[in-house]
Amino acid sequence: MKDDQIATDRQPCQLCDGTLALRYSGHPGYVANRKYDIMVCEKCGTAMAFPLETDSHIYEQIYEHGTQISGYDRYFQHAANVLTADNPLDYLAGAEDVYWGVREYLKVKAATQKSVLRILDIGCGLGYLTYALRRAGYCATGLDVSSKAVIAARQRYGDFFICEDVDRYRVVGAGQYDVIIMCEVVEHVATPRDIFKASLELLAPDGQLIVTTPNRSFYDSGVLWETDPPPVHLWWFSEEGVRGLGAKLGCSVSFADFSLFSRKKLSLCRYRFPRNLPSRSSVFDQHYALLMPSSAIQRSHMSRLIEAVFGCRILKYVRMMKALLQGEHVITGSRRTVMCAILSPNVRGEVKQG
Repeated sequence: MKDDQIATDRQPCQLCDGTLALRYSGHPGYVANRKYDIMVCEKCGTAMAFPLETDSHIYEQIYEHGTQISGYDRYFQHAANVLTADNPLDYLAGAEDVYWGVREYLKVKAATQKSVLRILDIGCGLGYLTYALRRAGYCATGLDVSSKAVIAARQRYGDFFICEDVDRYRVVGAGQYDVIIMCEVVEHVATPRDIFKASLELLAPDGQLIVTTPNRSFYDSGVLWETDPPPVHLWWFSEEGVRGLGAKLGCSVSFADFSLFSRKKLSLCRYRFPRNLPSRSSVFDQHYALLMPSSAIQRSHMSRLIEAVFGCRILKYVRMMKALLQGEHVITGSRRTVMCAILSPNVRGEVKQG
């Protein structure tokens, strides 16, 4: 453990001027036998896992076994489906709220700009969003630190992907992009302020940074950590936390209104759990072997029979009724389990707090 990673029950919040307080000690990690402290800011409500250390080997295993890992299996499905979709961006927007939020914002942005939007997709991963953006007519480039991911994306979609760290890339890319997109990235990094700051430097005048991430503000305040176990996710951001970080970097922050998406796509979620207790468990054992296959792989024989006889639609409603009986509720309104935040720089450079 690094010298600055010494455990303490209270420490300053990186996002606002509040204080992180210890909420739970010994939360299960993504890899079995690893434990983390969960700290929550008393002001902005953002939750942080401690220690703030990443493990690159976990991501190697996720890329290798992603089709079997619940939560990541859908990314591999998207990567294949965009190649056969008539309009890949519309397909993604219909499949998931984060892409719907991105598409809706880009429509508004493109309508106010005469030239084609120049977009950088940071943490592009498998590359399907970058590809979908290009098919929609945008000048999109994907950026990722994983050479394996970039090589695979180039082979599958084309030569518009860059393997580079954001902090280094800003030296050559400063001021080049109208929109920076970070979909489900910032929760993985130890210092979100640094990646936000580097990304903002890549923006052209009047550019915006779009950030999607799991939204703690959606849930009851007693829910401890309803996001991927650490160190895959090190942060669970609240809307106030993103606003606070944006203010420190001289940005105004707004959020996508998901009301229309929620009306069109019926989805369920539990938002109350036993107070301040873990609701997530380890995914890999201590040797990085998979403990839990994807829910799609775990389907019961009865589910397979229903699907074979009646089709996927009936099975969907059977599962929905089961979920409702188990205490889940239909998501409605402007807020969902993820947020889509739009950061607009008010001034160039970082705003110092007095």
